[in-house]
Amino acid sequence: MLRDNVREYADPDTPPGCLIVLAGIAYSTETQPLRDLLKKCRDEDRQRLLGRIRGAMKSGELPANLDADALAAFMMTVLYGLSIQARDGATLQQLESTVDLAMRTWDDVVTSARRAPDAPRA
Repeated sequence: MLRDNVREYADPDTPPGCLIVLAGIAYSTETQPLRDLLKKCRDEDRQRLLGRIRGAMKSGELPANLDADALAAFMMTVLYGLSIQARDGATLQQLESTVDLAMRTWDDVVTSARRAPDAPRA
């Protein structure tokens, strides 16, 4: 998810970043409907990721004791931050370095959960 998005964010043939993230940052009372629509899109993205994480927990691909909500929130926060960095001129290499760090964090969280007693948290 992160790698696919940073390739899009940094594509020189398209505007940098993501409209769903960037257009929702600044708004006024006149643009409240747009803000609400963009928030709904972000909420739907988070729910899809959360569903994928929970499905992987149920199938055994991920440990059953992960905090699925926290992991989904973390990954979406990274994704949205990457969009802002891209808009501010970050290169693909810089964005990929951030993804590398986020994925090491993902691996640490999963490894820690595998070592911990099985206490479902999803």
